[in-house]
Amino acid sequence: MRLLASDNPVIETIQVAPRLDSSSIVLQTVVRNYGPSVSFRLRHGVRTWKGEAFAAEAAPQQLQLAAGESKTIEQTIRIPDARLWSPEDPFL
Repeated sequence: MRLLASDNPVIETIQVAPRLDSSSIVLQTVVRNYGPSVSFRLRHGVRTWKGEAFAAEAAPQQLQLAAGESKTIEQTIRIPDARLWSPEDPFL
């Protein structure tokens, strides 16, 4: 996982849950603003472990947080041609 961030707002937690039946993942991200009111774009993307290109990405979300505010954002990303890990095929 790679995280690109700046000083504020911050990502406090991120949780990823697979949905095998729909070849997708559900992301739940908690963002918090420690400064004055702020507007920003949140973007989630998925890459293979050694890959540079995105395998899938969600549409960026424009968010606004008041001073001291925290929000939980949930997004689903469909992963086309998902390849499951197994001992015979340890693809990440």
